[in-house]
Amino acid sequence: MRASVMDGLNALVGGGLRSASAFLSEKIIGTGDSGETWTASANVTATNSTAHFKRGTESAKLAFAGGFTTGKAAYSVGQLSNLNMVTGGYTDITFWVYSSVARAAAVFQIGLDDAADFSTAYGTGTRFVSFPAIPEANTWYRVTLALTTAMKDLTAVSSVGIWALVDPLTTDLYIDDIRLIKVETHGEGGVAPSALAPIHTLGNTDQDVTTIHDLLIAPFPTKLVSIFNVPVDLTLIGYQGEIGAWSADDTEQDALPLLVGGSVLDALRVWTSGAIRRTADLASGEQIQIAIGG
Repeated sequence: MRASVMDGLNALVGGGLRSASAFLSEKIIGTGDSGETWTASANVTATNSTAHFKRGTESAKLAFAGGFTTGKAAYSVGQLSNLNMVTGGYTDITFWVYSSVARAAAVFQIGLDDAADFSTAYGTGTRFVSFPAIPEANTWYRVTLALTTAMKDLTAVSSVGIWALVDPLTTDLYIDDIRLIKVETHGEGGVAPSALAPIHTLGNTDQDVTTIHDLLIAPFPTKLVSIFNVPVDLTLIGYQGEIGAWSADDTEQDALPLLVGGSVLDALRVWTSGAIRRTADLASGEQIQIAIGG
């Protein structure tokens, strides 16, 4: 069951006088599939949709009608059951989002709550983190957002929910494959996950339910790439663009496909970011290790 999987991804960066490292692991907390009920507020209809989805067979669809304004839109207990964020050490939340309308930043927020009915008072919003801008309608995006301190301090998370800061008017919003991730970085800058990854740019399409992307940003251009410990089939795709960032305008350089047990040592590559495209969740304790020389 992928809902109980703890994934691991280990990326190490080093070379010359510059070096950085990062360790990434993740836990799935929401799939959007049937069996995970989303409870909606008035003037919002929540369903499990087969029309658009990224993992499994369905996503969570939130249909906003004109009578909704702002506030709590919908919530789900997902795969959560008194999850301790402190002992888990989670740093970010990542999920797929698809909107029928392009949106500016901070129209929607995603939140975590110790209450199973997502009923804790909103307060100053410290249990929530805002969506980035959704630049194109009807397009899947993989969003990765840093957790707030208050979210990291929760000790019994039992629900995940969507909040609207701005009236979204009539909108269909699809959410899929919600994961908490833990990123530990060391050295110069560190490797970091991308905040917004338009999946069509990475070669993924609507309803492609078998592909997972881990998009990593290097703090400096690479010179050598080595890949170790490949527990699932994967393809590493390199990009060139602005250092320390990634956008749809970045140029795809090439791809390194690897089967289980494969490796690549000291491959000559000049990349500023890379997408790890894999076709399966990693089992508990499994890791992918990448070494990059700058």
